[in-house]
Amino acid sequence: MKHRKRLAACLLTAALTVSTLCTGAFAWNTPTKVAHRFADVSSSDWFCDAVQTAFDKGYMSGTSNTTFVPRGATTRAAFVQTLYAKAGSPSVSSANPFHDVKSGDWYYSAVLWASQNGITNGTSATTFSPNANVTREQLAVFLYADAGKPHATGSLSDFADSSRVDSWALPAMRWAVQNGVISGSTSNGKRYLKPLDNATRAETATMLVYYTGGIQTKPAAISPTGFCYDDVTDYSGAAYTVVNNNTPFFTSADATTTSFERYSALDGMGRCDTAYANVGTDLMPTEHRGDISSVKPTGWHSVKYDIVDGKYLYNRCHLIGYQLTAENANKLNLITGTRYLNIQGMLDFENMVADYVKETKNHVLYRVTPVFEGDNAVANGVLMEAQSVEDHGAGVTFCVYCYNVQPGIVIDYVTGDSYQTSTPSQPSGETTATYILNTGSKKFHKPSCSSVNKISTANKKSFTGKRSDLISQGYSPCGTCKP
Repeated sequence: MKHRKRLAACLLTAALTVSTLCTGAFAWNTPTKVAHRFADVSSSDWFCDAVQTAFDKGYMSGTSNTTFVPRGATTRAAFVQTLYAKAGSPSVSSANPFHDVKSGDWYYSAVLWASQNGITNGTSATTFSPNANVTREQLAVFLYADAGKPHATGSLSDFADSSRVDSWALPAMRWAVQNGVISGSTSNGKRYLKPLDNATRAETATMLVYYTGGIQTKPAAISPTGFCYDDVTDYSGAAYTVVNNNTPFFTSADATTTSFERYSALDGMGRCDTAYANVGTDLMPTEHRGDISSVKPTGWHSVKYDIVDGKYLYNRCHLIGYQLTAENANKLNLITGTRYLNIQGMLDFENMVADYVKETKNHVLYRVTPVFEGDNAVANGVLMEAQSVEDHGAGVTFCVYCYNVQPGIVIDYVTGDSYQTSTPSQPSGETTATYILNTGSKKFHKPSCSSVNKISTANKKSFTGKRSDLISQGYSPCGTCKP
C-alpha cells in the first residue's frame, strides 16, 4: 500500500505544502526588486528577502533613492517610526513626557504613540534618546511590547553570550528566540545573541519581518527548483532513493567559500521548511549537543514500539545535523522524524559531509527540504542535497529523497498517530552490491565512504557480491558509512 496519496506537485518553492502543479516555472510577485533599486543590496545577500518584504509592506524605505545602507545602525526614533507606520499611523493626543522629543520632530507622533501604548518608557522618565542607536535587545523589547508582552518560555541556554542580556530584556529576548524573531549568529561552532550590539538596518528588517509573519518572497538560493515530488517512487524497502541522477539543484551562483546557514520561517501550521547552509569548519560544534526536548515539532508523539531501534518511533530530527552547524534546540531546524529516517536515511549523508569538511577544510553546500503533503503534520520525507564547493563536487555530491517511514509501523501523517502492523519483514533474497575492502583492517565500506580515500593502495580491494559473504570471510562493516 502506498504510504502517501499521489499528487502532481512540485517542490518549486521552499513552501512544501505540496500544492503547486508541476509546471516547471514559478514566479513570485515582487514588483520592485530591492536588489535592482539599491546599489548596496545584492540578491545573494542573506538579508535581501527580508529587506524586500519590509520594503514591499512599507515598513522601511531606502536612505536615498539608490541606497539602503543595510549595515548601518538603526536609531531608536527610526524604529519606533517603523512600528508606528505598521500600526497605520493613528492619531495621538497624549501628553509628551520626553524633553528631547519636540513637536516639530518627524518622529514626534510615533514616539508619543509608542509611549501611550506602553511600547516604550524611554531611556529615563523624561528622555527618549531618539538619535541613539537601538541595540538588538532593545529592538526585541520594542517588538515584545508591541506584541502585548505575552508569556515567554524560550530558553537562551544555547547561546554562549546569554549572560550579557540585561535583566530587563530577558523576557523579550526569550520571547524573540522562542518565536523565531531572533536566531542569533554562529562563530567557531557557538551561537551568539549579541544583545548589546547595535541592530543594523538589515537585522532590523529581518527581525521586523519575522515578527509580522515572515518573508513574502521566497529566496531562489534557499528553495530547490525543478524537483517534482510526484517523480519520487513509493517506499519499497530502501531508506532513500536517488533524485535527478544524484545531481543537486544548486546553480553556479550558489557557490561560495563563505560559510553561512539559513533557516526558513515556520509556515502557517508551524511546520519547518528548507534549511540551507554552506558548511565549513567554523560552523561546526566545539562542544557536545545540548538538550532539545523543549521543542515539539508538528506531529510530535512520544511513543514506543519494541520493534523500533531504541524503542522510540519518533526523533526530533535535525534538518541540518548538529555535527554540521551546531544547532541545538532551533525549532526552525527540527521535524518529527522516524528513527528509521534519522539513522538509516539521513545519518550516512550527514557523516559524509562532516568527514569531508573536517578532512579538507573545504566547504559543502548543503540543503535539506522537508516535504509535507497537504495539511500533514508529519513530513513524508526530506530532500537532501550536497555539493562540495572548492573542488566543484568531486569530493561530495548527492541528491536523494529519504523516506520518513518506519518498517512495521503505520503512520497517520496528518496527525502523527501510529500503530504496529507486524514485525518488519526480512528481504527474501539478499542482493549483491559493490563494496570497497580494507584487507588490512578487515573492514568493508560503501564506495562513497570518506574513509575509502584513506586506505592504502596495497590494502584496497573492490568486491561485488553479497554482504553476508564478506561477513562470513571475517570482514566487518564500517561504522561510519554502515554498508
